[in-house]
Amino acid sequence: MATLDWFVIAGYFAVLGALTWWVVKKNKDTANDYFQFTSVLNRHLTQQQKVAVIERMWRVAYADERLDAHELHLMHRIADLLHVPHPDSIAAKMRAKESQRQGKAGKNEGQAR
Repeated sequence: MATLDWFVIAGYFAVLGALTWWVVKKNKDTANDYFQFTSVLNRHLTQQQKVAVIERMWRVAYADERLDAHELHLMHRIADLLHVPHPDSIAAKMRAKESQRQGKAGKNEGQAR
């Protein structure tokens, strides 16, 4: 993966960590309420930015080169809560999958040298 991708992934986890800390700090009973997280993002992000978040989350989901049922369910749930239309979420998924494939091909090409 490119350096920029690692920064994006690190940024994603930093935001997720900050939101988790906020929920715990507010003495919420559960961190499984995705609405708490997505409502903050819905208030502060444009539609284009929300699609970009979904695409980056798809990249994280495909990081291990497979997608399990829990990851798939979570991605659809978060996209829905962010009001990202299904076609936009699927397009983001395909871009993430292609990016992962290209990264893998580039890695294999570099090893062949």
